[in-house]
Amino acid sequence: MAKRIINAYKCRRCGFQTDDDQRRAYAQQAIGAMGVPMGKKCRIGFGPGYSCVKCRSDDVEVTKVEVKNSACFIATACYGSPECPEVRILRQFRDDAMMCSSLGRTLVAVYYRLSPPIAQLLNRHTRLRILVRECIVNPIVKRIGRL
Repeated sequence: MAKRIINAYKCRRCGFQTDDDQRRAYAQQAIGAMGVPMGKKCRIGFGPGYSCVKCRSDDVEVTKVEVKNSACFIATACYGSPECPEVRILRQFRDDAMMCSSLGRTLVAVYYRLSPPIAQLLNRHTRLRILVRECIVNPIVKRIGRL
């Protein structure tokens, strides 16, 4: 699985910690609350020129960390490539919506625990793969695409 480098942030005043992925989720929540279309940039969170979302302190420690890129196992099996547009839509929904809440993060963790064997099964059975893609994954992608 590919890896990428992201920034990790820790407030020296209150001890709050986050990273680039979580910061983007905070920004997306704030943008949604302000009525600004999703995908616009927002200066909320940590980083150069940012303040802590908890105490608003500017005293922030920034470090680089390496994290694994995670794929959408079932969708990748259904569409054949992790770079397929439908898989990218699902990955973006996971990152921008699901990872914003503890319930969403729990659901994603359960999915990553349960989905690899399902994806392997889909890779071995063409008819089942087509059925799952057409009856389950495509409707989800279309619904998310309308959000």
